[in-house]
Amino acid sequence: QASTFTAVDAGIDFNLPFPPLLRQSRGFDLIIVGDWSAPTPTDPAKELRLAENWARVRGVPFPKIVKSAFYKKVYDNAMTLFNEYEEGQTGPAILYIPLMDNQFKASDFSIAGCFHGACSTFNFDYFKDGRDDVRCLADDVYRTVWGVYPQIRQVVQNLVISKNNKLKDIPTFEQIKDAVAEDTFFSYNNGVWTNVKE
Repeated sequence: QASTFTAVDAGIDFNLPFPPLLRQSRGFDLIIVGDWSAPTPTDPAKELRLAENWARVRGVPFPKIVKSAFYKKVYDNAMTLFNEYEEGQTGPAILYIPLMDNQFKASDFSIAGCFHGACSTFNFDYFKDGRDDVRCLADDVYRTVWGVYPQIRQVVQNLVISKNNKLKDIPTFEQIKDAVAEDTFFSYNNGVWTNVKE
């Protein structure tokens, strides 16, 4: 009979809940990750990188993150698709949406500033000066998710088409982003991907 009970935050290793999602029996094709951890510009996508390390150590298939050409650019885009695996491995694509100042944010709000103040993990008093910052942070997350929704929809459609037709190649995220900007989408007909007007 122990007189104490030790509890540990599940984010102690990394702050993204990948372990239960990566069980082979789940068979996911796509995991959409909203990483709302404090941004780390000197260590891009730190929590995603830590999740990749966790998976590699345990032999769990995980797309290339650090070795991906997109890794160092994750803070240049509102979202990034990681879908490249080591040879012989397959698994889910990861659509990564980082918490960052982007084109969808309110003009007078800074995420970095918020995490040095009211939004800090170590701030437990939101009722003095921080209420507006916490509200703005929630609003920023909402704006970002809805801002990238057209690209999310296109990625999901392409993955479904690819799986149904047993394809290996799908349009790249850059192609999808350009298509959405032009108000077009990708369609798959008779073995060919085409970019068509919506």
